[in-house]
Amino acid sequence: MDSNSFSFEIRKLSSHFYSDYSRDSYPEILEKELRPYTCLLIETNYGYYICIPFRTDISHKYSYHFKSTSRSVHHRSGLDYSKMVLVSDTDYFSKESTLIDRDEYVETQKNIQKIYTHAVAYLNEYVKFVNGNSSLSPEELRRRYQFSTLKYFHDILHLPKP
Repeated sequence: MDSNSFSFEIRKLSSHFYSDYSRDSYPEILEKELRPYTCLLIETNYGYYICIPFRTDISHKYSYHFKSTSRSVHHRSGLDYSKMVLVSDTDYFSKESTLIDRDEYVETQKNIQKIYTHAVAYLNEYVKFVNGNSSLSPEELRRRYQFSTLKYFHDILHLPKP
């Protein structure tokens, strides 16, 4: 993926998305009780959007951890690449307004190129893994992708079914 051309916004996924991707069938996709996660929505030139959820506590390194926000003082808050979803249907975006803490928005905006680059690297390494081209050890691949949501989006990535 080319990192030179993208746009982003803060959105939530719609109830239509959660109906099509129910917790029973897609257990790794995050959904808070009775409400969707707020996501960083990045538009790509590949016919789909990358939606990276904002989370209060992330215990792994496959994420962007906030460093200077009020929530990051007491939590390991940030954007979780392992729980990103890929969306090609814009009906999957909620129409309701979405708000996040101002300091998290500012930090996201200041670091958007880094976040985008790391998210795309995480995604691209998964594609290499599925295609048998990854140079990572089996242990590292398992650590990175064991609980990843990317296995649900092989159709969008034009990959064989898992």
